[in-house]
Amino acid sequence: MKETLVKAKKGDVLELDELWSFVPHKKNKRWVWLAQCRRTRQIVAYAIGDRSQGTCALLWKRIPKPHKKAVLYTDFWGAYRKVLPEERHRPTDKGEGQTCHVERFNNILRQRLGRFVRCTLSFSKTDTMHENCLRLFLHDYNEQKRTTRFGTLPDSRGYFMPPRGGVSGSTGSREKVEE
Repeated sequence: MKETLVKAKKGDVLELDELWSFVPHKKNKRWVWLAQCRRTRQIVAYAIGDRSQGTCALLWKRIPKPHKKAVLYTDFWGAYRKVLPEERHRPTDKGEGQTCHVERFNNILRQRLGRFVRCTLSFSKTDTMHENCLRLFLHDYNEQKRTTRFGTLPDSRGYFMPPRGGVSGSTGSREKVEE
């Protein structure tokens, strides 16, 4: 996933959250832990496991070094307090809106991948397939955010799209690619 990430910047904020899924039946819960950059809306790291301090530590370990300097917003789940650096960790209530982007991403994940819906006939039969499906989705999602939001790829005429709303038909200014 690292190759799809936009470079971290000073002042970046990460929102961390977890959602549950199962493999292959609901008794076998798998918790997906996510870290999302608020500025880029990209998922910078994930971990799959239980809802313990160990899985939280795995998520922290997987966050790229430049992103570890960010302010970290989470809910009040105890594992975050035990693992994340106290000077950057900001536990917050959902009503404050500090984790709304990662919460929204959880909804997107449930809408687009049937195996993450709570009441479904779609499910992963193995942990390997569950993680592979998630990794493919995250790679595609991050690449899409990188190329449309930040205009890192030129369109067919050699123009970079504007950073916000970079879709065809945009009325924003364009910059010609110099070759």
